[in-house]
Amino acid sequence: MVTGGENTEIQFSAVETGKFKPLVSIQGHLSSVKCLAVLSHDKESLLVASAGGRSELSVWRIQMKPELQWKRVANHLLGTPFQSKEEKEPVDDIRYMSMCFHADTGTLIVAGSDGFIRSYSLQGNKLIPVKTCKSHRFCILYVAVAHSNWILSADTAGYICWTPLSMLLPETSQDAFMGDIIRFRVHSAGANAVDFRSLTETEVEVGSSGEDCSIALSRFTILGKEISLKYKRVHPSCHASQVIGLRFIGGNHIITASKDQRIYLWKVNDDEISVVDYTRTSVADVTSLAISRLRNLIVITGRGAEAFSLNYVMRDEL
Repeated sequence: MVTGGENTEIQFSAVETGKFKPLVSIQGHLSSVKCLAVLSHDKESLLVASAGGRSELSVWRIQMKPELQWKRVANHLLGTPFQSKEEKEPVDDIRYMSMCFHADTGTLIVAGSDGFIRSYSLQGNKLIPVKTCKSHRFCILYVAVAHSNWILSADTAGYICWTPLSMLLPETSQDAFMGDIIRFRVHSAGANAVDFRSLTETEVEVGSSGEDCSIALSRFTILGKEISLKYKRVHPSCHASQVIGLRFIGGNHIITASKDQRIYLWKVNDDEISVVDYTRTSVADVTSLAISRLRNLIVITGRGAEAFSLNYVMRDEL
């Protein structure tokens, strides 16, 4: 398990029966670590990207065998030479909040607190800026490649945005597809967590949760350059506090985690949701929910970390 924190450290831990075993702690960031992405891995090594405060982006190689070692491969700080005229915010104030990796082109896609999505290419020991796109007016909390031609993102104002992938990939990639940025208002406040699943080649269902304690299900139809909202259902007061984590699991279930320290399992029936079960976490100030399908675990992080068996949480549904 790889985690990053406000203490500027990246922590590698092993999940063993009944406990987390710390393996190595990496110190190297100037400010808090807000997001992580695994770029490649095999039995002997792991390539991980990390980003956060001070608009800092780093790539690390973790050697697992014969003994655990780590090395910073590349580091990038946003600076004046790489800023466009639109980028007004001082670079020290910009925080990278989320990122994803486009494996086909080896492009890192990073979302910032200034509303920009930026892309970088790892070339040797350097991170080379590729493109910059102003997708949001507000701080972006989530970004992912959700379709062969589109990037999905969400912000602190409750907007979900679809950005053409061609706006962020190198010129040699996706050059035949050009579309417009498309925005939809889903929540009345920040969209803290987003997940998606492809229903058909042309339909994508997006689940999101927000600071307004709601869960939203939105179904989008994607036809070439056109994206339309087929329906949106917002379910209010799903938790007693803001909903921090949301993931689709199985064919028709959603799992959510909140600042109220409760983990809910929901069943999705068409566009409606109903509570199946819930449990409590001992982790205070919950910041994220992640699922390891390989280990069949749900991991909650915040002021500490806690892992649950996915089989246990879904025991009544299996």
